[in-house]
Amino acid sequence: MDTTFFRAPINCKASEFRDIPEEAILVGGLFSKAHVADMLSCANCKPTNTDANLWQLPIEFSSYLADSNDEALKWDGVKWSELESWSGTDINSMDLAGHLLELKHSYLTSESNGNYIWCLFE
Repeated sequence: MDTTFFRAPINCKASEFRDIPEEAILVGGLFSKAHVADMLSCANCKPTNTDANLWQLPIEFSSYLADSNDEALKWDGVKWSELESWSGTDINSMDLAGHLLELKHSYLTSESNGNYIWCLFE
């Protein structure tokens, strides 16, 4: 499903893509909820404040991205590709590593208000 990662304050109420300010968008992609849950597990985190289609990622995940060096994130991409949600797919681990790196660099350069990363599934 279409997934948009964006930066917003803790009280975000986005229910569709058009609710997200352009400057808040970090990255997008085609990820299932299981994929995102597995991505978080690489950082020893679990999603919080989950709604049917809107997940607030824990602040620990934001810190993990900000504090991890690029090489560590590349290895986490490899680890992520080996988890259950990707079983039976032909996923390239470097694509997932690239996603983590893009998410990190977008988060660090975002001018959006709020430290939380949110994930909207559509």
